Formats: sequence, structure tokens, C-alpha cells
Amino acid sequence: MVEVQIGEYHLRIFEDGVPADWTALREHAALFGEYDVQSREPGPVSVVVLSTPQGRDLVVAQHHEPSGPGFPLGVLLVPETGVLLIGAGERVLAYDIRVPELLWEDRAEFGFWAFARHGDVILMLAELELAAWTTAGHKVWSVFVEPPWTYTVHEQTVTLDVMGRVRSLDLRTGTPVEGRP
Repeated sequence: MVEVQIGEYHLRIFEDGVPADWTALREHAALFGEYDVQSREPGPVSVVVLSTPQGRDLVVAQHHEPSGPGFPLGVLLVPETGVLLIGAGERVLAYDIRVPELLWEDRAEFGFWAFARHGDVILMLAELELAAWTTAGHKVWSVFVEPPWTYTVHEQTVTLDVMGRVRSLDLRTGTPVEGRP
């Protein structure tokens, strides 16, 4: 288990199975989300427990595949907007923890890699996609990629290298940036 304190929010992350206090967590959660936990497919079950200052717990449990090296569980909390993003396997979830409620569920085809926050933009890296959301959880843009691919962000420009083809995109809109590769 990993415990993280972000401002007034307390996160507990269990990456390989349900915790010992599972029954109590389910019964007392203000919102409980369960995704394929009973799956017989290979892959771990991850549990994210978020406790709010108001004493409301959000509990999310999910089976995920692919898993292992290169396909970690990813969690990103935006304290100022109350948005919690969770990525695991091919599933990407967004919650408003102030209510709490599920905002949306998305799919990262062939596997989620990571989240990266750049100011007021959150990038999601996946096997075949680079996508951007606002800190309020609204998807702004998405581009197809395929391995090997890398990216860098400098000021408001994303430089994306997909199999040696380099291009520059505006961080906020995803549109090509003129005068750059």
C-alpha cells in the first residue's frame, strides 16, 4: 500500500488486491466504483481510496490488463478543482471528489502509461494515444501515436516524436504549431 497526502486529501493506493478492511470501505464509502473485480483474466486488482476533508470516502476497485512493467496504475489529483484521474490497464476514469461522482470513463487502447500535469493541462500517455484534459476534467484533444514515441513540453508547446517523425503541437489545443518541426 502507498499513502499520499495532497493538501487536505488522503489517498491510499493498493496495487495488488483488496485491503483487509475491504468490507468496511465498501459499506462506508460515499461513492463506490467497481470494475471487473471478479474477472478471471490475468492481471491485478487495484484499489484507490480517497478520503476528503468532509469525511467522505471515494473507493474505486478495478481489475486491469495489461499490467506490469510499462503499464502502471496511475493516479492524479487536482486539489483546486476536485478532479481525480485514475488510469489502469485500458481504463481511464475521472471523478469529481467534491460531490463525489463519476465524471466519465474512457479507454486507452492497448494500455495506459501515465498522467503528466503541465500547468492547467493534464496529459495522458498511452500505448497508442497522447491526450489532453483540462484540470476540470474536460478532454481537449487527442492524437494517435505508436511506439516508440516520446514527448517533451516547453512552455505551451508539445514536441512529439513518433517513430522519428517530429511535430509540435499547442499544449492547450493540440493544433500544429507553425514554424516548428
